[in-house]
Amino acid sequence: MNYTGPERRKYFRIEHKLITYYLTSRVMGDIGEGTVTKNISGNGLLFQTDENIPVGTIIKIEIHLPDQRPPIVTQARVVWVEELEEKKYDWGICFTDISREDQQRIIEYINKNL
Repeated sequence: MNYTGPERRKYFRIEHKLITYYLTSRVMGDIGEGTVTKNISGNGLLFQTDENIPVGTIIKIEIHLPDQRPPIVTQARVVWVEELEEKKYDWGICFTDISREDQQRIIEYINKNL
């Protein structure tokens, strides 16, 4: 997705790899599927997975920031899916139920890595 119009994002976004786990209704268990982010902002993130999923799906996500604190666990909505190659997909997600404290942790992490 190469959008060239005016910037509509509310938060800065940086390209950064962070360990992340997600759970969908199709994945059973407490840990979920592991992946690595491609980028992250205070409002959402992008990661690659081998699972195709409908836009609008609600997922649980666990983000591991390298700040020696517990991971951020929140709910998110898949806002777009792009097939990259056979069985490889990018998911763009936005946080739907993130605490102010966790959102601030992400923003501080981004500001330190700009």
